[in-house]
Amino acid sequence: MAVCSREWDIGLDVVAVCADANHTVVVTWTDGFVGRFDVASYLEHCPASWQHVLDAGYFQQVRIAETGDTIEWPEGQDVAPETLYEQAIPIDAAR
Repeated sequence: MAVCSREWDIGLDVVAVCADANHTVVVTWTDGFVGRFDVASYLEHCPASWQHVLDAGYFQQVRIAETGDTIEWPEGQDVAPETLYEQAIPIDAAR
């Protein structure tokens, strides 16, 4: 796997998020970067209160956080903006 040289910048915001298959989300940022973030893998390091994020109906409720720089679910579970950006796998726009 290639080392990611992409670094999150405090000025970046999320402009779109979509729940996708296998507990991943596709996120688009203001710099044009589009990436897939694996929420299931991220949850391996989260408290038990996060586990219901993987419930299909709840997972689909992902949204852009009020701060604009990350994503969240209705009960306040969110991902650090720099983690979301730097760990997202780029999606080839040509596909």
